[in-house]
Amino acid sequence: MGKVLTPDLVLVRSKSERLSTVKNLNLWGNDLSDISILREMQNVEVLSLSVNKIASLREFAQCPKLTELYLRKNEIVDLTEVRYLKPLASLRVLWLCDNPCAEHALYRYYVIQNLPQLTKLDNNDISFEERALANKEIIADSQILEGLHIPRRPSVTEPPAVSASPVPAAARQSPSFDSRERPASSEVARRSSRDSADMDRVVEDVMSSASRNSRPPPGNSVSSHRNDNILCAIFALIKELDDQGMEVLKREIDKRMGVKSSR
Repeated sequence: MGKVLTPDLVLVRSKSERLSTVKNLNLWGNDLSDISILREMQNVEVLSLSVNKIASLREFAQCPKLTELYLRKNEIVDLTEVRYLKPLASLRVLWLCDNPCAEHALYRYYVIQNLPQLTKLDNNDISFEERALANKEIIADSQILEGLHIPRRPSVTEPPAVSASPVPAAARQSPSFDSRERPASSEVARRSSRDSADMDRVVEDVMSSASRNSRPPPGNSVSSHRNDNILCAIFALIKELDDQGMEVLKREIDKRMGVKSSR
């Protein structure tokens, strides 16, 4: 049984005085299962709740200003739960990988079809070609609920198979930085699960902070385009860093943001 997300925990972690003023909340790895308090956080824009025990997306429907939602490694089994996110017109980034629902053969197509407002699903941007493929035919909820694992339709982002042993769907949908964490030798394989979890948390913090703190002032389209390009480069290179490199990057982000907030 998971824990309840309480007002006190939210206010302490977000450094806010009222639930209604919370804009960003990162509660990675807190064994949370009851997040009904989100109903009182209607102004929240970024939620990082990865590595918890959340089983439903129902409560997120109460956050109309949500733009980014990170829910890796939770307990969401039913893929049709994404329909609760349909009213969130501002939602652009969604991470559901490493949930049971992400193993469904129609995972990306179903999510893209039901949430056309998204621009990024997990670690991959949604391309025009992939969106067109997803909307080529309607995927009925019955196909999802009955567990019909229909063979994945070809995607422009997936290379053709070259061996008789296909890669499992879960592996294809995992973020690139997860593949970096897979043991490459017997020595790496002996690394403790705690070290792996700490590394996962650093990645979550860095990506959430970078995305949150890089938004330019409204109306500055040139600056926005430049920041988008920089972010793309950061996300492409971040998977190449080792544990020490990730720690250095996170410290630098925290340092830069601390200097900016003190001005």
